[in-house]
Amino acid sequence: MIKVDIKPLSVNEAYTITPSGRYIKTAKCEKYHRDLYFLLPR
Repeated sequence: MIKVDIKPLSVNEAYTITPSGRYIKTAKCEKYHRDLYFLLPR
């Protein structure tokens, strides 16, 4: 099981990536989505 938490600005604005590869947006981080997806290994 792999769980990655990326917090670009603060704890309140973060992405949680589930083992299935889905994104769970815990707050408004829309403008980070493309950069985040690009940086992740395929």
